[in-house]
Amino acid sequence: MRESWTDDRLDDLSANMNRRFDDVDQRFEKVEGAIKEQGKELRGEIHTLRKDLYGEMVSIHKTIARIGWAGMITLLAAGVGALVSVLF
Repeated sequence: MRESWTDDRLDDLSANMNRRFDDVDQRFEKVEGAIKEQGKELRGEIHTLRKDLYGEMVSIHKTIARIGWAGMITLLAAGVGALVSVLF
């Protein structure tokens, strides 16, 4: 059995393993690149959503300031009254 595992054969096996691991490394690099790209896209989308959400919150704050607390309480009371009238 030992005679069939010559130095040349072991060198071939080593070279084959190195080539296959190089292939695996290339595939991992490709996957890592895709993940990084998707991460950039996701961060961009999150940034856009945050800007949109901030704009909506500013709009809500302006509306509340315009209506005032008395107007908000009146709207709340009207909503509760409508709910009570529907339930009873």
